[in-house]
Amino acid sequence: MIYRFILSTLVIASAEHAFAAQEVSDVTWLKLPDMPVPRWEAGTVVLDGRLYVFGGYTKGTKSSKRVDVFDPMDTSWQQLTDLPSAITHMNAVLDGRTVWIAGGFKDGYKGHAITEVWNYDIDKNTFTAAPPLPERRAGGALHSLVVTCTTSGG
Repeated sequence: MIYRFILSTLVIASAEHAFAAQEVSDVTWLKLPDMPVPRWEAGTVVLDGRLYVFGGYTKGTKSSKRVDVFDPMDTSWQQLTDLPSAITHMNAVLDGRTVWIAGGFKDGYKGHAITEVWNYDIDKNTFTAAPPLPERRAGGALHSLVVTCTTSGG
């Protein structure tokens, strides 16, 4: 399901249906378009008020390569370039206009954790392989931390 709050632009995606509330204080939900392909355990990020959904399980608990973006302003879904691998439980983080996707499970429900790392360029709609994780990971958290220390004089 997709729920939308205009004031906070909160978007929640689930496997099949979509709904929206006009304001945080409004308890009335409006139905939005369903996801083109229902999925769960997908990686997600929000940029410019749009929800990007990466991979996840599809019917039959199969890992998916599918990538979609939902635009709450015109309530439309758009399919993007597929992930290079069918992955669920991946860790996704936004870094500027790049999405980093690390780890996850492959091969359906009893899949194994992986070390794959991908970066997705939102503007070019392309994936590039990055150095793999040192160990297999899935279902955790990924954070973007950039620290630059400069000293002069002294």
